Amino acid sequence: MYNQDRFIQIINECKGDKTFSEYGESIGVDGAYLWRIVNKKKNNPPSPEILLKIAKNSNNITTYQELAEICGYYDEMVYEYQLLLDGKVEYADLLFGKDTDIDVKIQRINELIEGLKNYIEDCKEQVKVLEDNEVYKIIRKDTINVQKDEIRRTNEKINGLKNIKKELENQKQ
Repeated sequence: MYNQDRFIQIINECKGDKTFSEYGESIGVDGAYLWRIVNKKKNNPPSPEILLKIAKNSNNITTYQELAEICGYYDEMVYEYQLLLDGKVEYADLLFGKDTDIDVKIQRINELIEGLKNYIEDCKEQVKVLEDNEVYKIIRKDTINVQKDEIRRTNEKINGLKNIKKELENQKQ
């Protein structure tokens, strides 16, 4: 459920002394749109894309997850993530659109898998740097564990995407 008052509070904190126009321009969102939200002229929550822009430019005031929860998207995100991990074709329908051609979905899934594999390689490289460098000794253990968890979760996503791809290929036949 959308907690409009809390969202308005966060927008005002992020905006600081800037005008809505200045703030909107700085994050890539229409200032008038933000003004309508804060002045309760718009009662629906902003899209996840706008939440991401706000979170990325919030100077650590908020996170995307917090904004998604405030706007009522969090349960939907958990549901979609579970579809991915379970390898359900419905995830591809949500991601690419139900009417998108199966071959296009398969191609896009292949692209996602490749991107995630590259991400895993980057994470492994970071782990190696941390393990090999004495300068990072103090923060090394926690950071390495975070990177290894990220690798594990990313592999789970890849496995889910591979299962979705198999299902889509089966649908083609």
